[in-house]
Parts: sequence; structure tokens; C-alpha cells
Amino acid sequence: NHVDDDCDGSLDEALMRPCGSDVGVCQAGSETCAAGTWVDCSAIGPSPERCNDLDDDCDGSLDEGLRCAPPCEEGIAAGWGHTCARLETGEVWCWGADLSGQLGTGKGDPRDWHVPVPVKAAITGALDVAAGASKTCARLEAGEVRCWGHQVVGFEGITPILVPGVMHASEISIAVDHICARLRGGELMCWGKNLYGQLGNGAQTRLLELPVFVSGVRDAVSVHAERSRSCALLRTGQLSCWGLVNGELALAPVTVVTLANAAQISFGEHHTCALLVNGQVQCWQTGPRNRMPETVANLDGAAEIGLGAFHTCARLRSGQVRCWGSNQEGQLGDGSLVPSGTPVTVSGITDAVDLAVDAFHSCARLGTGELMCWGRNKSGQLGDGTTIQRATPVRVKGLKMTACRPSN
Repeated sequence: NHVDDDCDGSLDEALMRPCGSDVGVCQAGSETCAAGTWVDCSAIGPSPERCNDLDDDCDGSLDEGLRCAPPCEEGIAAGWGHTCARLETGEVWCWGADLSGQLGTGKGDPRDWHVPVPVKAAITGALDVAAGASKTCARLEAGEVRCWGHQVVGFEGITPILVPGVMHASEISIAVDHICARLRGGELMCWGKNLYGQLGNGAQTRLLELPVFVSGVRDAVSVHAERSRSCALLRTGQLSCWGLVNGELALAPVTVVTLANAAQISFGEHHTCALLVNGQVQCWQTGPRNRMPETVANLDGAAEIGLGAFHTCARLRSGQVRCWGSNQEGQLGDGSLVPSGTPVTVSGITDAVDLAVDAFHSCARLGTGELMCWGRNKSGQLGDGTTIQRATPVRVKGLKMTACRPSN
């Protein structure tokens, strides 16, 4: 009230009160009293409503008063040297390296394709696609899994092969030499090389052609296969891993870290990141000197994350994409080849609805249905018809998906 009520010679000193709200995307804060006026409210939001499945104006309703495109479904996946997209028709198209038949062209011709080509035969009704170093898999409407490429079920498959024994799959993750699937009930099945026990069946074997259940895991909400280990995020918030874990052999799942409110986990060559439900991202170094998670600075409102070998990208609820880490191939997408320890904005992308990141390249699906990729392009994995490295996003030629809005 700009009056010295406590008669100490100062006016309105040390007065604070809450401001804003926690409805929708808004975050409450506090404000101070100065010269008889409440100022400097630290609350976040509101903002004008957008078609993004969020309550931007913090009135308790989502996307009200707007004519929005249908929600997006999973659609793109990036492998070490190739990229794939699942169309709304249930078809799968791929481009880039095809030395092991990972594009599924059925030609048995170890050439690279610099523009998208359709996967031949046996792929109809695909719900999702996953890509690894030299193999690709699709999850079908019936819950079956079909894979193609290097040693997908013990031998090469230049066209999709049905993986025996896997039913009701909800998610697929592909490493260099093994594959894991999460089933609808939270159980896991893995197959492929098992030299470090990365299949999780309690044994070490050279190769298991048929899928086996991971021992003791019944409540997984996501799964990730990575080189010599596999990991699952459990409903309890525990990150459980098996195989070569932090430099030690673990033939049964062991808890690596417990994360409160984790929505997504992703792995790089030597680091791991978690997306939290509040839109923050936490990352930590993995290996013999495993460190505790730390919150990534200057990054809020993340809706999806993806990790490459030595870089990380996040799709924001705003539609922007921000990346950080190594940049020798232009994989940060900011127009430079300069590495960055803090997130930088990918040039020209303002309405991303899906994100796919692999070792040295990344791709984003836009709300318009167009696909944009950047980074390494030695095998044509950017899909722009060339093998030229790109430090800013380029449009994938000859392929456009249906316009949609993100599910955040």
C-alpha cells in the first residue's frame, strides 16, 4: 500500500504473494510489492491456444475453438545410415544404406538409395517402424513383428520376415546385433546376439535366433536395445538394464537409476537422457564412471527426445527442435559444424510433430506432413537425392505424410 505500516522506515519491504496458476501448461510463480504495486510475477503462461493437444491458454480445455488436424501417430525412424517412414496407409518407405537389405527392397542389391523407396512384400497395416544399424522392423496391426536386414532372425532378410513367437507387441527397439520388443502387458522379448547377456534370459550365448522372455520384467513402459546391453523403464520409475552395464556383466536386470515422472528414455553412445512429464530433460554419462542425472539448462517444454552417438535433440511443444553435443556432420542443424554444450535451435523448423535421431543424422516430421532431415548423408539417408552433408534441414524428396497435430 506504499505505506510504512511497521514503522521501520521502509515501505512494502519483503512482501510477496503467489501469482499465476498451474492449470494447463501454465506454471504458478510469485510477485513482489514495490511502490504500492505488485510487480515481477515469475509465473509462466498463458499463451494463445494452438493445435497441439495442450491447454496453452490455461482455461482447462484443450485446443478449444480451433479446427485441428487429426493427432499424429508414430511415423519415422532413423538407423545408422538409413531412414524409414510409416505412412497412414500402413505402408513403409525407406532410404539410405542398403548393404544388408535394411531398406527391404527385395532386390538383394547392396546399393544406396538417395530417395525413398517402398518396402516390398508382406508389409501392410504397419503401426510403427524401428530402424537399427543394418536392420529394420515394423509392428503390425495384429501385434506381429516383421523384420528385414542383417540377421533379423538368425539370417539375412532382404524382404520382411515374420518374427516367430512375438505377439501383441507395443514397441520395438533395434541395436547393432539384437532386437527387443515390449509386449502389451509390459513383458519383454529379445533375440539376436547374446555374448554379454543382453537378451536378459540369464545366460550368455553367441546367438539366439528365436525370441526369449527377459527374466523378471513384467511392468515395462518402454524398452531400448543398445549395442551390448538392453534397458527398460518400469512403471515404478526404475531404469532396469542387463548385459554389459556400466562396465560390468549383468545377466539379469539391475536397477541403474530411479527417475520420478520419467516419460521417455533414450540412449547415446556414452550418455543417457530422460524426458520428464514436466517437459524438462535430464541427462547423464554412462559407463564405468556412471554419473547421476542432471537437468539440461535452457530447455523447457520438451515433448520428445532422441539421442545420436554423441549428440541429443529435443522436439519442443512449441514445434521447434533443439540439439546439442558433437556437430562434425552438421547433426545439430544450426547451419554450423561447431559443437555446442547447450541446446541450439535447428534452423527453419517451427512445427515439428515427430522426431527421429540416430548416430549422425536426424529427421523431423512437420505438421504439414513434410519430412526434413539434416546431418551425415554419405549413404543418402537424408533422402534429398544427394550424398551431401547438410548442416541445416533439407526436404525428403518424393514422400509426404498426412498433415497432423502432435500428441504432447
